[in-house]
Amino acid sequence: KGDPDNKTEEAIESAKKSFSVLYHWKSIPGLQNNGIIDVEKLDNWIEIVKTEASKCGLLRLAQEEFGKVSFYSPQDPDGFFINRRIAYYLQSDTAEGVRTGYSVEAFNSRGAHWVDPTGKPEFELEEKYNNMANAADEEGMFRFANTLREIAQNYHYEAIENINYGR
Repeated sequence: KGDPDNKTEEAIESAKKSFSVLYHWKSIPGLQNNGIIDVEKLDNWIEIVKTEASKCGLLRLAQEEFGKVSFYSPQDPDGFFINRRIAYYLQSDTAEGVRTGYSVEAFNSRGAHWVDPTGKPEFELEEKYNNMANAADEEGMFRFANTLREIAQNYHYEAIENINYGR
């Protein structure tokens, strides 16, 4: 009981298990079969994850993984491009990690693709993300809107690179 090495081994094992759960997590907590998110379940889940991830030093990783999963959020029932509760989490001043994860998944979700030397697909993605950023701005979600604009800007740069160097 008083063996400090045992506590260290327990902490390491707990961190490994937590990382494994986070890494393999693929769906939005509270997402129901009808595509609507049960916000109470989502909120409860997030509070538990914050607490447990903080205990083992994995809060930033948990936030990033939540951001990646948030990328797949359904539209809000009112037609907003993302579930509003998810958007509020992305907007939060303590959610830089969530926004980072969302941004990473915006690029990773595209998968392998052919380079179009005209840059057309990337310019279309730039427009899509700028439109989403404008919608987020209209809702007062300036942090989330900034992330969306950064994604759009990266697609713009990629389009220019494809034009200049694509084959």
